[in-house]
Amino acid sequence: MLDRLFAYSPCLDVPDQWAIATVVSVSGSVPRPIGTSMAVRSDSLTIGSISGGCVESALVDAALTCIDSGQPTLCDFGYADDDGLSVGLMCGGDIRVFIDPVSTVANALRTLLPVTAPASAGVPVCPARPTDLTGPAAAEPLAPETGSLIRELPYEITLSNGAHIGSSTAPHYGTPAHREESQHHRTVPRLPMPAVAVPTGQLLPAAYAAEIGRAADEVDALIHSGGCGIVEVRDDTVVECPIIRRLFVESHRPRARVLIYGANDFSAAIAEATSFLGLHVTVCDARPAFATQARHPGAHDVIVARPGDHFAEEVTAGRVDARTAVIMLTHDPRFDLPVLDRALRMDLAYVGAMGSRTTHERRAQELLNGGLPAAAFARLHSPIGLDIGARTPPEVAVAVLAEYIACTRRTGYASSIPQLRDTSGPVHADRSGHSSPRRGGPSSSDHRADDSVPHPTMEAASWT
Repeated sequence: MLDRLFAYSPCLDVPDQWAIATVVSVSGSVPRPIGTSMAVRSDSLTIGSISGGCVESALVDAALTCIDSGQPTLCDFGYADDDGLSVGLMCGGDIRVFIDPVSTVANALRTLLPVTAPASAGVPVCPARPTDLTGPAAAEPLAPETGSLIRELPYEITLSNGAHIGSSTAPHYGTPAHREESQHHRTVPRLPMPAVAVPTGQLLPAAYAAEIGRAADEVDALIHSGGCGIVEVRDDTVVECPIIRRLFVESHRPRARVLIYGANDFSAAIAEATSFLGLHVTVCDARPAFATQARHPGAHDVIVARPGDHFAEEVTAGRVDARTAVIMLTHDPRFDLPVLDRALRMDLAYVGAMGSRTTHERRAQELLNGGLPAAAFARLHSPIGLDIGARTPPEVAVAVLAEYIACTRRTGYASSIPQLRDTSGPVHADRSGHSSPRRGGPSSSDHRADDSVPHPTMEAASWT
């Protein structure tokens, strides 16, 4: 739900007319990750999507029922049958979707939204979408930078691949064993816990933490990691420690950052493309004529400063972490080396540097001779980008970001994708008609002067 909370803010004006469906667990090949959500209004208007079309119709029907009854619903969707008549996922995976009336979470959601002005009834007014955004930033789905939402899930599945299987319209909480035990001891079954929001910098409410016992540690871990997941609450007073609640924890951390040093046509293209990935983009250059917002409409911040000074300030301020990417486009050792030497000694998501192989070799000598360990230097992606034959700034942006995605996902695919740093020969060699040369493999261009015939576009942008 937090993935597009600002887009959902109008739902809070009339919460009894909306329900929100959220993916709470997945397995196998699925179209969207945990936390993906979709809002449905009583007239079937929708915001967002869950699967790209496979199960949306069934979810809309379930959400309309949820709005009418005011009761949460838990739905499972798996592989559709061969004749294609059942509702399901054609990709072969399984997803579990929690549909919640907005009326049950409205108060919690309001605490995660900035207040623009007090309403006459004393209810905070949800902010409208900012209108001063330009370029790709204006198209970004807006969500709080940080914050967490915790909701209790019903125990029983109500809908499976579009078919109703629940025995009652009222959701049950806790396990069947727990309900039987409650009846045996003539006690009232546990009521569902209300939704709780935890704004950034705040702790889980003490009363809530006490209620869920040892599960509070798991909830805190998800909150601090910015993750989403289901946490099981167990009754430690019983020998079997039965599950008595299941909580869905959804948390957002600040957007990962991309620091681009060097302002030119390539930085503009990379900033524009990067902003669509939901990353926070900063462009920095010491030249005021080039480091302008007008030249970089896709960047969130454009800074005029020496790259080394700026990076040092960001590190000192704690704004550089393991999710940060550094992209060097300056081609000037006075600016390159201070940033690269420090960045490569840190645990960053990605460090890449543009330049020819000759430039790369000069960088390597300077950094290694300056004391940078060889293991740290090996983390540098230079020449930057995947080996897809990119030449123009937009093409180079695709190559760079594709390499960034492959590396940050940390999957086995990254090692099998040809990166320019793992090839030989000119960076801009014409590869049409033959495969790209690989490091150590024979190539007719291996003995040519490095990048002796650069592409005109690259010359204009000081590629080498």
